[in-house]
Amino acid sequence: MLLNLTEFSTKPIREQISDQIMQKIIAGEYEPGDDLLPSGLVAREQQVSKNTVNRAYEILIETGLVEKVDGNGYKLIDVDGEILKSIAEDYLSAHENEISIKSDEYNKYAEELQLARQIQSDLLPDKNYDDESLRIVPFISPSHVVCGDFYDYFKIDENKIGIVIADASGKGMPAAILISQIQAILKSEIANGSTLIKIFQKLNHHLINNTSARNFTTLFYGIFDRRTSVLSSINAGHNYPIILHKNGSFELIKTNAPALGLIKSFSYTVSTHIIVSGDTMVLYTDGITETMNELGEQYGEGRLLEITEANKDKEPDKISEIIRSDVDRFKSEKNMSDDKTLVIIKVKNRKEN
Repeated sequence: MLLNLTEFSTKPIREQISDQIMQKIIAGEYEPGDDLLPSGLVAREQQVSKNTVNRAYEILIETGLVEKVDGNGYKLIDVDGEILKSIAEDYLSAHENEISIKSDEYNKYAEELQLARQIQSDLLPDKNYDDESLRIVPFISPSHVVCGDFYDYFKIDENKIGIVIADASGKGMPAAILISQIQAILKSEIANGSTLIKIFQKLNHHLINNTSARNFTTLFYGIFDRRTSVLSSINAGHNYPIILHKNGSFELIKTNAPALGLIKSFSYTVSTHIIVSGDTMVLYTDGITETMNELGEQYGEGRLLEITEANKDKEPDKISEIIRSDVDRFKSEKNMSDDKTLVIIKVKNRKEN
């Protein structure tokens, strides 16, 4: 059931779902007595909560068009098809009149969202990173006007480079606000010279004490020391960064801490990895690996690792382009987009220095 949900609408998502099902009834895509798709399946397909879909179905029950069946199922009432369409048309007409708003109010809302997107974009690095030791090429694609993903890279001192990727729970404006808080605290703690462990303690404390229990953020932060070739990092619930060595072996920087905002107190530990000339590192959010095809299969870390390995000798911008093209070929046309972020890091060969 392909729906067109959007944060630009002034309607809650549950009402967008119920209205669009009504439209499908009018269009003849549903027949009397048809089962509606299970709410869990619709939730996964539309990237919303199961509770939201159930509430949409409850709205339809109130119209008399839908009835609940055994378990958690829902189905259309079994009446004459023309009556079914007439009820749906009457509902949509009344509903549109009830919630109609002036176009200038809509335009103001859209302008505010675009301004929020510009502000968020301005907080990201404005160009690729390129020095005598590393090349870093990022890519970010919001599923909404604003984004719940975040990446950054910066010099800490003459020898150390910080690299960050994060993914806030949810989508749209709530996730973007959460990410902006993370960014501000992270930058402040780095400027104050805080250790990796102290930074994660501070971020976790903020989310636990100042946001709801539903708000959490996965975050990987690594510090690369080009004198020693050591990458020191903490991975708080984020997708495993891939280190692909020039000799073909690889390492995954696995989670060594829960996502920020889930556990009140946690003893963080720092992981260390060696990355040297010719090695490639891939950071990404789950919008890459959880992209689904027509069969409901996810793109997955295996495919990401395989295509990176096959192209490890290429430049980071080319590797990024190849991965993104492969994900686009893989995905189903019905796949609801999620925020996608991909950061490719290449340790330069010494002859390039």
